[in-house]
Amino acid sequence: MGTPVFLLPLFAGLHHVGEALVWPGGFPAWHRRYRPELSRSITARNAIVLNAVLIAACMVLAGWGSTMSSGGFRHMLAHGAVGPRTAVGSLLLGASYQLWSMFHHRLRARA
Repeated sequence: MGTPVFLLPLFAGLHHVGEALVWPGGFPAWHRRYRPELSRSITARNAIVLNAVLIAACMVLAGWGSTMSSGGFRHMLAHGAVGPRTAVGSLLLGASYQLWSMFHHRLRARA
C-alpha cells in the first residue's frame, strides 16, 4: 500500500458508500426526489456498480502511492511506465465523465 495520504480517498470512499447506501433512506432515495426525471435510472444495481468502481479506483490510488505523488503521468511518461496514447486517453476519459454520466442518466430515464 502507498503512503498514508493515499489511503485517505479509500477511507472517504468507504465512508461515502456506508453513508449513501447503508444508511436508512440514504442517497438513492434523496437523488430520486432531487431529480425525479432521472429516477428510473437510479437503481440498486447502478449504485453498486458505480460505488464498486469508486472503491477499486481508490484502492489503485492507495497502491500507486509514491509513484503518483512524484508527478503522476508526467513521471510515468518520462520513465516509460505509460505511453503518450495512454496519457491522452486517460485525460480524455477523465474529462468526459460528466458528459457521459449526464447522457447515461437521461437515456435510462427515457427507457
